[in-house]
Amino acid sequence: GDVSLGRRRSGGATGEIKVQDGRVIGKATQPLETEGMFPSGFDAQFDVALLTNLSRDHLDYHGDLQSYALAKRRLFDWRQLKYAVLNLDDMFGSELAMQLQDKELEVIAYGLSEGALEQAERLGLRMVYGSLQRMSGGLQLQLHTSWGGAALQSGLIGRFNASNLLGTLAVLLVSGVALEDAVRELEKVGAV
Repeated sequence: GDVSLGRRRSGGATGEIKVQDGRVIGKATQPLETEGMFPSGFDAQFDVALLTNLSRDHLDYHGDLQSYALAKRRLFDWRQLKYAVLNLDDMFGSELAMQLQDKELEVIAYGLSEGALEQAERLGLRMVYGSLQRMSGGLQLQLHTSWGGAALQSGLIGRFNASNLLGTLAVLLVSGVALEDAVRELEKVGAV
């Protein structure tokens, strides 16, 4: 079945995210990229912003890593934002967690490393931590979160997929989805 994770309407723009047949589906009538992503008059309301990482993937558009980092940083300056979900395994995410400590939004941390867990504890952040175990045909995450513990088995492979599952789980949890429901739906997510 389908599980709706959120829907936003503002002006002529609509955005929606849901889990459908084991796939996370997200769509918007306006593009949602970093620099230049908001056309004039675009006034969407987002409660949660997620940072997966800062990599060299979009330098063709941004020119250099510093410009790309500034564009990503601006995503966390929206005044209506309630939660910043940050990957503390990523150096930029770790730095951003410290920068956002005095803002009027809650920083939620996630990660796979002991270093991420230690930083979250040091900063007093709620955390989604996963201990990764690779299995034939997929992965398993032993989840230790501020919302409780669970095990998540997935047919996805690779550390980056495990990290993305943790980030998505953190977004679902701060959006009010129960841990057991979120884990059940994420276990259905397949490769795109």
